[in-house]
Amino acid sequence: MCSNITTECHRDTIQGLGYVLLFVPGILLHIIAFRAFLSRLGSWTDTHIYIFNLALADCTLIIFLPFRIYDSFCCLPKTPLCTVLFSIHYLNMYASIMTTAAVSVHSKSIWNYSLKEYMEWKGQSD
Repeated sequence: MCSNITTECHRDTIQGLGYVLLFVPGILLHIIAFRAFLSRLGSWTDTHIYIFNLALADCTLIIFLPFRIYDSFCCLPKTPLCTVLFSIHYLNMYASIMTTAAVSVHSKSIWNYSLKEYMEWKGQSD
């Protein structure tokens, strides 16, 4: 995206087709995910909030895919808008990674706490 350093334009049709194949099901599945999350507003847990933030970050990446698709078929000119789009794309990628890490740490801590509680309960019942 925005990679035309010289006046020569490099088009990558295969990459553009890959982005199209990700964009169409991605936007549909994110709409379904948001609808499922919003239908259960009253019963949210910490994990629901983490997953919702992950879906939001991924949805932002999906929304910027049309710019990547356009850049694959027709080169985008190097403008401040292009730089902003490029920055948002990578910021959201790191947001997705950090949210996934937070969900993993949260799940691991719940698992350890539950296992410790179970062992204490089992020791008392013997």
